Amino acid sequence: MDEGIGRILKAIEESGEADNTIVWFSSDNGGIGAVKENNLPLRGNKLDVFEGGVRVPACVRWPAGLKGGRKVTVPLSHIDVLPTLMHISGVKEHDGKPLDGKNVLPILTGKQKRLDRNLYSYHGQAGAHVEEIAIRSPEWKLIVLGPDISKGEWRTPKHQVHLFAIDKDPFEKTNLISKHPKVAKQLAEKLIAFRRLQPKGGVPVYQGGRQGFAPPKAWRLSPKD
Repeated sequence: MDEGIGRILKAIEESGEADNTIVWFSSDNGGIGAVKENNLPLRGNKLDVFEGGVRVPACVRWPAGLKGGRKVTVPLSHIDVLPTLMHISGVKEHDGKPLDGKNVLPILTGKQKRLDRNLYSYHGQAGAHVEEIAIRSPEWKLIVLGPDISKGEWRTPKHQVHLFAIDKDPFEKTNLISKHPKVAKQLAEKLIAFRRLQPKGGVPVYQGGRQGFAPPKAWRLSPKD
């Protein structure tokens, strides 16, 4: 990865457009559970919705527009990349469809210190009976582990529910679900509405349909596939 990124940065420098080129780097998820120290002191890892699974490093380089050497602590998301780049490049039209993310240039420049919005995380590739789903506000984070909550049930014996004061407890150590049930209920209502957006069969089980799959003639599959 170091070599590949180095080649990209070198090509940008050689083009003479380095000052006006935005380079945005980010991981897609936390490290694997087999190497827990990858994510410490965060809780969790890849394939779950605790901070260790969804909080990842990222950096942006744009010499003409951003002052380097600063640290952004406001939670941003991959859904913010498109709206931000559209704003910077002056693109306003997107067929009238709503954008999930926000233009976070004011955060990147330091002009804005807070984003009052909710962020959602979801992992369902193991099946609806063991889904993991979470909602994070600036102050709170609600996590529901267990069966699909789209029918409205989220506090059954089959569910594991966690509520964290995420701004004060970023390592998710203290579950406050019993102390703040009203907060949990308000967040759960939003989380259920979010889950209901997914069409039936929208996220199939990982490797589902592999058994007996017959590819078209133009496809080439190796035995390892």
